[in-house]
Amino acid sequence: MSDRLERWKTREKLRSDIGWAAVFVGLWGLLAVAVGLAELAGSESIRVEGPLAPLVLPVGFALAFCAVGLWNARSWARWTAAALFAGLLVNDVLRIVSEQTLSLGLPFVLFAVVYLLLPSTGKRFAKVARLD
Repeated sequence: MSDRLERWKTREKLRSDIGWAAVFVGLWGLLAVAVGLAELAGSESIRVEGPLAPLVLPVGFALAFCAVGLWNARSWARWTAAALFAGLLVNDVLRIVSEQTLSLGLPFVLFAVVYLLLPSTGKRFAKVARLD
């Protein structure tokens, strides 16, 4: 029973440390899903731009799924979310270079990539993975 309690305590500690990141990833994913659905509906007020624009809906669903994995302290979710945010970062940079327009999401996406790839974040996930 003490091993199970130790796993629970470690997961709860990780949730308190990175729970905000899971919420951020989930909200970003839901926003991407909403934008993708509005784009499919032909909304004039919401436009998705950039070379990776057709992927906004699947990326949104994947980020929402990763948020659940992050909340449950799964390392696959950390790596997947980092890769998806890196793709969004590439999209924003290509858009800035090609269209000479600034993306408002760029600082948030950059922050998410950096935070998810920090060694300290990896150590937190590794501690949970050792107990599983």
